[in-house]
Amino acid sequence: MGAIRPSIEVMKVGRGNKLKLTQQQQRAVLGCVRDGDSMDKICTTLNISRSTLFYYSKRDPIFGKKLEQARVEAAHSHADKLLTVYDNTETMTDVKRADGISKNLQWLASRRNPQVYGDSFNVNHTVTLDIRKAIDEAVDRAAHAIDVTPKELLESDLDQNNEVKSICSSDSKEETKE
Repeated sequence: MGAIRPSIEVMKVGRGNKLKLTQQQQRAVLGCVRDGDSMDKICTTLNISRSTLFYYSKRDPIFGKKLEQARVEAAHSHADKLLTVYDNTETMTDVKRADGISKNLQWLASRRNPQVYGDSFNVNHTVTLDIRKAIDEAVDRAAHAIDVTPKELLESDLDQNNEVKSICSSDSKEETKE
Protein backbone atom coordinates (compact mmCIF):
# COMPACT_ATOMS: atom_id res chain seq x y z
CA MET A 1 0.00 0.00 0.00
CA GLY A 2 1.27 3.46 -0.84
CA ALA A 3 2.22 6.00 1.77
CA ILE A 4 -0.85 7.90 2.87
CA ARG A 5 -0.77 10.70 5.36
CA PRO A 6 -3.05 9.80 8.25
CA SER A 7 -4.58 13.26 8.41
CA ILE A 8 -7.31 14.87 6.37
CA GLU A 9 -7.97 18.54 6.10
CA VAL A 10 -11.24 19.53 7.69
CA MET A 11 -12.31 23.00 6.67
CA LYS A 12 -15.08 24.98 8.30
CA VAL A 13 -17.20 26.39 5.53
CA GLY A 14 -20.64 27.72 6.27
CA ARG A 15 -22.66 25.16 8.21
CA GLY A 16 -20.80 22.17 9.63
CA ASN A 17 -17.46 20.67 8.73
CA LYS A 18 -16.63 20.08 5.07
CA LEU A 19 -14.27 17.29 4.20
CA LYS A 20 -11.55 18.02 1.71
CA LEU A 21 -9.07 15.42 0.53
CA THR A 22 -5.88 16.90 -0.85
CA GLN A 23 -4.75 15.95 -4.34
CA GLN A 24 -1.96 13.87 -2.81
CA GLN A 25 -4.43 12.00 -0.59
CA GLN A 26 -6.78 11.41 -3.53
CA ARG A 27 -3.90 9.97 -5.60
CA ALA A 28 -2.86 7.79 -2.68
CA VAL A 29 -6.42 6.48 -2.22
CA LEU A 30 -6.77 5.73 -5.93
CA GLY A 31 -3.37 4.03 -6.07
CA CYS A 32 -4.19 1.83 -3.09
CA VAL A 33 -7.57 0.92 -4.56
CA ARG A 34 -5.90 0.00 -7.88
CA ASP A 35 -3.42 -2.16 -5.98
CA GLY A 36 -6.34 -4.10 -4.54
CA ASP A 37 -6.27 -2.80 -0.98
CA SER A 38 -9.56 -2.95 0.86
CA MET A 39 -11.51 0.20 1.53
CA ASP A 40 -11.38 -0.58 5.26
CA LYS A 41 -7.58 -0.71 5.19
CA ILE A 42 -7.37 2.55 3.25
CA CYS A 43 -9.83 4.31 5.56
CA THR A 44 -7.98 3.07 8.65
CA THR A 45 -4.73 4.42 7.26
CA LEU A 46 -6.38 7.76 6.45
CA ASN A 47 -8.08 7.77 9.84
CA ILE A 48 -11.54 8.33 8.34
CA SER A 49 -14.68 6.25 8.15
CA ARG A 50 -15.84 4.44 5.03
CA SER A 51 -18.96 6.58 4.94
CA THR A 52 -16.81 9.72 4.89
CA LEU A 53 -14.80 8.46 1.93
CA PHE A 54 -17.93 7.45 0.03
CA TYR A 55 -19.62 10.73 0.90
CA TYR A 56 -16.64 12.57 -0.55
CA SER A 57 -16.73 10.41 -3.69
CA LYS A 58 -20.40 11.35 -4.16
CA ARG A 59 -19.79 15.03 -3.47
CA ASP A 60 -16.87 15.18 -5.91
CA PRO A 61 -18.12 13.40 -9.08
CA ILE A 62 -14.69 13.47 -10.75
CA PHE A 63 -13.09 11.73 -7.79
CA GLY A 64 -16.08 9.37 -7.61
CA LYS A 65 -15.61 8.30 -11.25
CA LYS A 66 -11.86 7.84 -10.70
CA LEU A 67 -12.59 5.74 -7.61
CA GLU A 68 -14.99 3.49 -9.53
CA GLN A 69 -12.48 3.10 -12.36
CA ALA A 70 -9.78 2.24 -9.81
CA ARG A 71 -12.05 -0.46 -8.33
CA VAL A 72 -12.52 -1.96 -11.80
CA GLU A 73 -8.77 -1.86 -12.39
CA ALA A 74 -8.25 -3.56 -9.01
CA ALA A 75 -9.71 -6.70 -10.58
CA HIS A 76 -6.55 -6.95 -12.67
CA SER A 77 -4.48 -6.70 -9.50
CA HIS A 78 -6.51 -9.49 -7.91
CA ALA A 79 -6.06 -11.64 -11.01
CA ASP A 80 -2.30 -11.02 -10.92
CA LYS A 81 -2.19 -12.10 -7.27
CA LEU A 82 -3.74 -15.41 -8.34
CA LEU A 83 -0.55 -16.22 -10.24
CA THR A 84 1.52 -16.27 -7.04
CA VAL A 85 -0.98 -17.55 -4.48
CA TYR A 86 0.40 -21.11 -4.58
CA ASP A 87 4.07 -20.05 -4.41
CA ASN A 88 5.82 -21.17 -1.21
CA THR A 89 3.14 -23.73 -0.31
CA GLU A 90 4.95 -26.57 1.43
CA THR A 91 2.28 -28.30 3.50
CA MET A 92 -1.26 -29.35 2.77
CA THR A 93 -2.45 -26.65 5.18
CA ASP A 94 -0.65 -24.04 3.08
CA VAL A 95 -2.27 -25.41 -0.08
CA LYS A 96 -5.75 -25.28 1.47
CA ARG A 97 -5.15 -21.74 2.70
CA ALA A 98 -3.90 -20.71 -0.75
CA ASP A 99 -6.96 -22.36 -2.31
CA GLY A 100 -9.27 -20.28 -0.11
CA ILE A 101 -7.39 -17.11 -0.96
CA SER A 102 -7.51 -18.02 -4.65
CA LYS A 103 -11.28 -18.52 -4.59
CA ASN A 104 -11.76 -15.20 -2.78
CA LEU A 105 -9.60 -13.34 -5.30
CA GLN A 106 -11.46 -14.96 -8.21
CA TRP A 107 -14.80 -13.95 -6.72
CA LEU A 108 -13.63 -10.40 -6.05
CA ALA A 109 -12.20 -9.97 -9.56
CA SER A 110 -15.43 -11.28 -11.10
CA ARG A 111 -17.49 -8.75 -9.11
CA ARG A 112 -15.21 -5.78 -9.71
CA ASN A 113 -14.84 -6.35 -13.46
CA PRO A 114 -17.54 -8.80 -14.63
CA GLN A 115 -16.97 -8.04 -18.33
CA VAL A 116 -13.46 -9.48 -18.09
CA TYR A 117 -13.51 -11.90 -15.14
CA GLY A 118 -17.21 -12.69 -14.71
CA ASP A 119 -18.42 -16.24 -15.19
CA SER A 120 -21.87 -15.42 -16.48
CA PHE A 121 -22.80 -14.74 -20.06
CA ASN A 122 -25.84 -13.57 -21.96
CA VAL A 123 -27.42 -15.53 -24.78
CA ASN A 124 -29.87 -13.71 -27.00
CA HIS A 125 -31.83 -15.96 -29.31
CA THR A 126 -34.66 -14.71 -31.49
CA VAL A 127 -36.90 -16.98 -33.54
CA THR A 128 -39.55 -15.83 -35.95
CA LEU A 129 -42.15 -18.39 -36.94
CA ASP A 130 -44.44 -17.97 -39.92
CA ILE A 131 -47.43 -20.22 -39.24
CA ARG A 132 -49.49 -18.76 -42.05
CA LYS A 133 -48.48 -21.60 -44.38
CA ALA A 134 -49.59 -24.23 -41.84
CA ILE A 135 -52.93 -22.46 -41.34
CA ASP A 136 -53.52 -22.24 -45.12
CA GLU A 137 -52.80 -25.95 -45.49
CA ALA A 138 -55.22 -26.79 -42.66
CA VAL A 139 -57.94 -24.66 -44.27
CA ASP A 140 -57.37 -26.42 -47.62
CA ARG A 141 -57.62 -29.83 -45.97
CA ALA A 142 -60.85 -28.81 -44.24
CA ALA A 143 -62.33 -27.51 -47.51
CA HIS A 144 -61.58 -30.76 -49.33
CA ALA A 145 -62.72 -33.05 -46.54
CA ILE A 146 -64.63 -36.10 -47.68
CA ASP A 147 -67.87 -36.96 -45.93
CA VAL A 148 -67.41 -40.53 -44.68
CA THR A 149 -70.81 -40.92 -43.07
CA PRO A 150 -72.37 -44.23 -44.21
CA LYS A 151 -75.32 -43.80 -46.60
CA GLU A 152 -77.62 -46.06 -44.55
CA LEU A 153 -77.10 -43.88 -41.50
CA LEU A 154 -78.01 -40.79 -43.47
CA GLU A 155 -81.23 -42.38 -44.72
CA SER A 156 -82.25 -43.57 -41.24
CA ASP A 157 -81.64 -40.05 -39.89
CA LEU A 158 -83.84 -38.64 -42.63
CA ASP A 159 -86.60 -41.10 -41.77
CA GLN A 160 -86.40 -40.20 -38.07
CA ASN A 161 -86.37 -36.49 -38.86
CA ASN A 162 -89.44 -36.86 -41.05
CA GLU A 163 -91.25 -38.71 -38.24
CA VAL A 164 -90.36 -35.96 -35.75
CA LYS A 165 -91.48 -33.29 -38.22
CA SER A 166 -94.78 -35.05 -38.82
CA ILE A 167 -95.40 -35.45 -35.10
CA CYS A 168 -94.60 -31.80 -34.46
CA SER A 169 -96.76 -30.62 -37.33
CA SER A 170 -99.72 -32.81 -36.32
CA ASP A 171 -99.50 -31.52 -32.71
CA SER A 172 -99.49 -27.92 -33.86
CA LYS A 173 -102.54 -28.56 -36.13
CA GLU A 174 -104.49 -30.02 -33.24
CA GLU A 175 -103.70 -27.03 -31.04
CA THR A 176 -104.96 -24.61 -33.66
CA LYS A 177 -108.26 -26.51 -34.01
CA GLU A 178 -109.04 -26.35 -30.32
